[in-house]
Amino acid sequence: MQEQVETNNPGKQDDEYMDRLLSTRRRKKVMVIDDDLDHRLIIAEMLVNAGYTVMTAKDGEVGLNTLIHNADKPDLIILDLMMPEKDGLAFRKEQKTVESISHIPVV
Repeated sequence: MQEQVETNNPGKQDDEYMDRLLSTRRRKKVMVIDDDLDHRLIIAEMLVNAGYTVMTAKDGEVGLNTLIHNADKPDLIILDLMMPEKDGLAFRKEQKTVESISHIPVV
């Protein structure tokens, strides 16, 4: 039920309600896997500004290790395809075999 907030500004009541509602929800987490530091930083900054929590990894190998050993899993993975060590296709193939992370969608 929406709590009534007295104000002289009709739009302020809705804004305050939305702020309270959004602050009580769990922030969605996104993992960005890209070997290009500039790409990682730009994507991460855009996601943080949009209200997401962000994890990053410099390649598929680091990304897999982070996902497997971190109890707090992301809700989505943004994955570069061409990377050294373990490219995006190899990452995705292995991700599908690990039960604890196979359900995480990848774009």
